[in-house]
Amino acid sequence: MPGQPAYIRSAVWPYDDIPLAEIEKDLEALAAIGNIMRYQVEGRTYIQLVNWHKYQSNAEWLGVSDYPAPDGWVDHARYHG
Repeated sequence: MPGQPAYIRSAVWPYDDIPLAEIEKDLEALAAIGNIMRYQVEGRTYIQLVNWHKYQSNAEWLGVSDYPAPDGWVDHARYHG
């Protein structure tokens, strides 16, 4: 998913005026404990939820992501064509 703090704020807190610096700090904390991976592709920042597949075990067939995966990422899902 897009990983810019402004995007995260608009998606999670659309009506709150949370400072972008606070969201950046929270993203850094989530990355530090291994919940997310932050990476860039062609100058754009993205986030990969590291253990998403563990909590979506009922989702056997998924659509292919619209976003590029981080280097070395291995998907754990089968895709529906």
